[in-house]
Amino acid sequence: DGMEAYDILGSHPEITLIISDVNIPNLNGDELLDILVDTNKISTMEVVLITGKEIAEQLSYSTKKNILGVIHKPFNKESFPAHFNELLERKEQNLNDMVLIQKENQAKKEFSSEVLHNYLTLKDIAVNEEVLEAALEGQFSYDTRVLDEDLLTILRIALEEYNALTETEKPIDAELLKKCHKKLSAPDKAFDIKNPLELKKGFQKALEKVKYQVAGQSKDQLNPKETLVAIFKELETKIYQLFTRVNRYKKLQPQLFQPQFDLVVEVLTQYDEDIIDYEVQKMFAEYEELIAFHGWIKNFYQTMKIFSTIPELKSSKPLADESNKKLQTIFKYSSATLLHYTGAIEKMLWHRAKTSASVMKFIRKAMPNQIPNTKALLIYLQKISKAEIKEYEAFEHENVMIISSFLATLQEVKSKQEENFRLWHMVGFSKSSLVESWLESNIPTKIVLDYDFTTPVFKNGLQYLFHLAKKYPDIAQAFKDDSLFILASNAKVVEIRENKQDLEFTLISKPLKTMEIKNALMYS
Repeated sequence: DGMEAYDILGSHPEITLIISDVNIPNLNGDELLDILVDTNKISTMEVVLITGKEIAEQLSYSTKKNILGVIHKPFNKESFPAHFNELLERKEQNLNDMVLIQKENQAKKEFSSEVLHNYLTLKDIAVNEEVLEAALEGQFSYDTRVLDEDLLTILRIALEEYNALTETEKPIDAELLKKCHKKLSAPDKAFDIKNPLELKKGFQKALEKVKYQVAGQSKDQLNPKETLVAIFKELETKIYQLFTRVNRYKKLQPQLFQPQFDLVVEVLTQYDEDIIDYEVQKMFAEYEELIAFHGWIKNFYQTMKIFSTIPELKSSKPLADESNKKLQTIFKYSSATLLHYTGAIEKMLWHRAKTSASVMKFIRKAMPNQIPNTKALLIYLQKISKAEIKEYEAFEHENVMIISSFLATLQEVKSKQEENFRLWHMVGFSKSSLVESWLESNIPTKIVLDYDFTTPVFKNGLQYLFHLAKKYPDIAQAFKDDSLFILASNAKVVEIRENKQDLEFTLISKPLKTMEIKNALMYS
């Protein structure tokens, strides 16, 4: 059992691997892991948990973060080494990805420092290098890739912190900050970006290289593992990195949205030409390349072109089978990535629109009481039929979780807003037990949190939300998706900012006003 295991670990410091069932007496696998983390013993060992698939899906985020992985029951002594080696390979890949992410973040941090130097100089504000470094460090210290589209937000947060630390009273000039960012993003680049990902070109280059390496070899001479790595590793890595970069965005059908994006850009730039900067153009170029690559790799896989390119692969059935599996996986991930990329571009375009005063003036006048998105714009321009509207509405659903100790607050947000957001499913909770019961089988896409929500353990709603984020990764993700709305009085704003940690949210002021809630949910 778990207690026995812990006692053995105390007298055998040379142990570097634990393979543990989850459900064991006295101290289960989860609890044993918590002790190893708390005592820092986890730093010298790996933990593999053994359990059924259903229980594996219920493991907490912190558990998954601290283990090498899970091997599902049933398994046998023949299959175990393959499962275990796969976990090791995945860890190595994750470590390689982490190194890459940290390098990218460091480059973006240096770029951000340059932008803020430029801004402060133009505003005639003295630059304190040490304080500026500290303000930026807080934004780039985590091990998550900082996305290009988030940089302007990060710059503003870092600037707010810099002004607070240096007691600078000048308000932030959002337009000047945007211009400094744009100027340094692409000072000499024309917005004519071709195949920035080089997916097809890179893969064809790998194929050609392997083709000459294995020419004339028999199946006994071929090294299957080395051959597969040489052909697929670079492409697999690129596709996986793209997928992880955009998988937090909604899946949208490219055939519905992609033909309309040019029209959206045309309309938005009539009111603010700065919306489409280098980063947006680069995202569009990646998207167009991904669409072309997706069609090409589908044809390549279905016509078995890999075997006409490298005939030697057919001499080994395991190698041929594995090559097909690899292509199938790449096609599957490129399909999913394309759906998420469509969602990312839709989100990015309308996020830019909402940050432009001139665009929002047009939107509020032309499309009153409409959530700003492609569907609303197409209806306004009379570009889609009633039947097509239904197709777009399939992607407009939101799962809105409202948390407040006060029934009157739940009533104000839920009941009075449901008619404004008819495609949103709004659920309100006044007790923590009900919240967590609902989260076991539901994923919120938006969270409305009353800062005054309390439990016997947590003195405010934010503390409780941070607790939920440790247990439910989808809550943590909402922190980064413009999906969190906090209800609070102006007197509580300073307290919130002191406790918000790495949190982005929209504030809805108390006492609550129906119109203010509607505008925040619709336009923020």
